Amino acid sequence: MLNIVKNIIIGGNIGKNTHSNPEEYTSDYLKCFKELHAQVDYFVLNVSCPNVGSMVKLQDKDYLLELITAVQSENKKFKIQRPILLKIA
Repeated sequence: MLNIVKNIIIGGNIGKNTHSNPEEYTSDYLKCFKELHAQVDYFVLNVSCPNVGSMVKLQDKDYLLELITAVQSENKKFKIQRPILLKIA
């Protein structure tokens, strides 16, 4: 575990930015993933956050496969890989 305090697990709940265009969603997730990777023990890809406006693309199976594949690919670039969970509506 990377945290200073023992027995505490820290997760990063990441999602798209509120004002992002659909073509920027994956890059939003990846940016957050990269920035938080050293700080958390696991990630949650949140595709059901009600305060982000339209979630139509986020609920699409093909898009979810694209997103998960992109984040898993980025995760493999790190020496220590983090578990990745998917939060759906």
